[in-house]
Amino acid sequence: MRIAVVSISTPSIGTPTGADRVPAHVDGLVTALTAGHDVVVHPAALGEEGALADELPRLADALVRTWRAERPDVVHAQASVAGLAAGAAARELDLPLVLSLPDVHGDPGAATAAVARRADRVLVASAHQARGLVRAGVPRAIIRVVPPGVDADALTPEGAVLDRGVDPRLVAVGGIGPGSGIEDVLSALRLVPAVQLVVAAGTGTWTAADARRCRRRVDAAGVADRVRLVGGVGSGDAGPLLRSADLVVHVPREPAAGLPVLSAMACGRPVIASTVGVLPDLVVDQVTGVLVAPGRPGELGRAVARLLAQPSMPVAFGIAGRDRVLARFSWERIGATVSDVLHELLSERRGAPTR
Repeated sequence: MRIAVVSISTPSIGTPTGADRVPAHVDGLVTALTAGHDVVVHPAALGEEGALADELPRLADALVRTWRAERPDVVHAQASVAGLAAGAAARELDLPLVLSLPDVHGDPGAATAAVARRADRVLVASAHQARGLVRAGVPRAIIRVVPPGVDADALTPEGAVLDRGVDPRLVAVGGIGPGSGIEDVLSALRLVPAVQLVVAAGTGTWTAADARRCRRRVDAAGVADRVRLVGGVGSGDAGPLLRSADLVVHVPREPAAGLPVLSAMACGRPVIASTVGVLPDLVVDQVTGVLVAPGRPGELGRAVARLLAQPSMPVAFGIAGRDRVLARFSWERIGATVSDVLHELLSERRGAPTR
């Protein structure tokens, strides 16, 4: 199968390191699909949001010219902005369109829903996303849940470990802005003395203002002597950081990316996550970790204390988490799932009259 993958970065989505690069989650999927298919990636980095109205039609025209010369079997657009350009080109050439929506989305906005309604298949990361799309008028029949993936070969239980002290260590990976849940983690820390906390930004970055706001919260919580802020963590540093944790905590109050949880599970670390967005689809409560209600620092603190008091339980959770990643969330597994969806779509089109 010849698959055309369209990936567009904008200021609001985040720009990869160059216009010829794609985000890590797209690269992971493309690598997995390349094992059994002919995959061509069409990356682009667009300018300011106000210029999209001019830039997207030009990109769509370029895609039409490219696909006329070498026609793909299916077009796979990564996120709604790519879906606008890829969708216009696919419609002109009567090509089937698959749209993937990132797992950080909650209920879709009107623009995202409009793009999704014109796709032949919409891939979402969670049942929560699927319900939001259906409420926005996207036909349930075209939606498929495909969970996020993680590089289980790069992130493993074995390997280097970040230097740490003797106290139990919690690691919180993710944002520090509103809805991130970091204030709940800091409040919970007051309930578990002699526990250190490392707060990392994942593969993202913090501005100086972000760091100042977070430090003020740390000071206000009275736990400054037990908290370390490390900012952005490169892909090569994630494993050592996560492996240094006794527990990895990711408790956003709003739907957020599931990669911090999957990365921790891939490293064999137990997780505590909130019951929002994609996270309940990733963590099996009391098997690979603990699920807590968002915005409940008392519940979070009790969960941390309970796990640290029973050392065998976190070990068992970590082993089960690694097994779950290998069974369901490795890029090899995600690639196979997406491949099945693409084959299903092409079989359906072959059996249907021409649109």
